[in-house]
Amino acid sequence: MILFAIEVIFGIYALVKKEIKITNSRILQGDTARNIGILLLAGAAVGFFTGALVLWGTLIAAVVWGFIATNPVKAS
Repeated sequence: MILFAIEVIFGIYALVKKEIKITNSRILQGDTARNIGILLLAGAAVGFFTGALVLWGTLIAAVVWGFIATNPVKAS
């Protein structure tokens, strides 16, 4: 249940802000962040009915996709 809540919270945040901060030095912005938010929400919805395996699968897919697509944060 906690994993479901985490996916929903981060999915909604990614859709609203169009931004996901992966680490202090890497950030994901724009359409890619929105797509990952959709992936997280879809995984949470499907996983709610089918089980934890789908939740873990979508969470891992979103994290891997996020690390591949991140951009370095420019120092100010």
